Parts: sequence; C-alpha cells; structure tokens
Amino acid sequence: MLLKTNNLTMIYDQGKEKVQALTNIDIDIAKGSFTFIVGKSGSGKTTLLHNLAGLLPPTKGAVLMDNQSIYDLSDSKRAKNRRKNVGFIFQFFNLFPELTVNENIRIMTKINKIKTDEAYFNEIVGFLELDDLLKKYPSTLSGGQQQRVAVARALIHKPMIVFADEPTGNLDQETSYDIVELLEKVQKEFNQTIVLVTHDLDLVKHGNRVITLRDGFIINDEDTKKKIQKGL
Repeated sequence: MLLKTNNLTMIYDQGKEKVQALTNIDIDIAKGSFTFIVGKSGSGKTTLLHNLAGLLPPTKGAVLMDNQSIYDLSDSKRAKNRRKNVGFIFQFFNLFPELTVNENIRIMTKINKIKTDEAYFNEIVGFLELDDLLKKYPSTLSGGQQQRVAVARALIHKPMIVFADEPTGNLDQETSYDIVELLEKVQKEFNQTIVLVTHDLDLVKHGNRVITLRDGFIINDEDTKKKIQKGL
C-alpha cells in the first residue's frame, strides 16, 4: 500500500478539556486510487487529511507512506518528504498573486530544486487546458481556472500522492463538478493517487472509494465502483 495508518488517534487539548478528534483509524490507500473522505463538520475529516499528509503529528498511532513511518522522521526530513512526495490542492487555491500561471505551476519544482520535466509540463498544461493562460496572473482568472492551475501545481513535481482539502468549497456547483471530473481524469490519465476531503456527497461518484467519518470514527468504508457495478 502507498499510504497506511495504524491505530491513528488525535486528541486536542481545549483548556481543561480534551477533545478526541480521531479514534483508532486504520486505513490503507492504494497507488493510483481516488479516495474520498466525507463527513459533517467536526467529523474529523480535515484532521485525518492533515495527519495523512504529514502536517499534524497524531497523538498516537502511525502513518506509513511507501512503508516509511513519516512521524518517525525529524521535522526537517518530514518537511522534505512532504515537499517531494506530496501535492496539495486547497479550497482557496493559494496561488501566488505576483506570479504568472506558468510560474505558479513551476513553483514546486523550484522549491524542490529539481529541473522541470518540460515534456511533462506541456502534457499537464495541455491536459488541463491551460495553454492560453500561462502568461496571465491569478487575479485575471475565474475560480475554476485558478483551481485548474492549482491542480497543475500539485502534479508538476510528480508526487506520490495528492491531497485535496475541500477543493470545490469556494466554487459554484457546476464548476465543482467540472473540477472533480477533471481530477478523476487526472487520476486515470497519470495513475495519480488522490485523497479528497469534502462534505458534498454528490461528488463521490467520481472516486474509487468513500470513507465516511462521524465523531472521529470510520462508520463506512466502501468501494464505490463495486457498488455502482452491482446497481446499488
């Protein structure tokens, strides 16, 4: 498995109280899969994503990425692992306003101090239909266009896994569907592993798997493709 958790538990201190955000989470994510993590606000889904991505050390338990326990690494090595092996897509795009689309896409290869694979760059840009936008700045783009740039930026350094945290939360319904359909195509075209957090259950048909959280527990974990094939 590309990504695996063992007894993952997260407890926050809130004054004199302790809030258990996640309890004994055991999941595994296969290479090339598209996994949705869903649940109501407060269910623990964003906390889980941050644990999986190496952003937030759990209270107990382990996260293994490519058989490496990421929280056994030092902070600096974990940050390096995250820069190299993880791509992020955020709700509010997080593009650099002073950089062009071209520069925003390439920023992860610069951060990693690696040469951009120009053939791959052109393939991604063409696939995401960004060819005519490369010289533009984020402020001149629509929300959907900005999110497509964010998708390209998440892919350019060829990460093992892409995490998307409510990537459609700042978009209208139609554009939301377009972006998730695009991510599904990206997953299939590039065999890219994607984990997406959302509260919008209408989007999950585009994934391979849906993990549902409630109060920090997994209450359902299903293979959506098998469900569709069975006609359920």
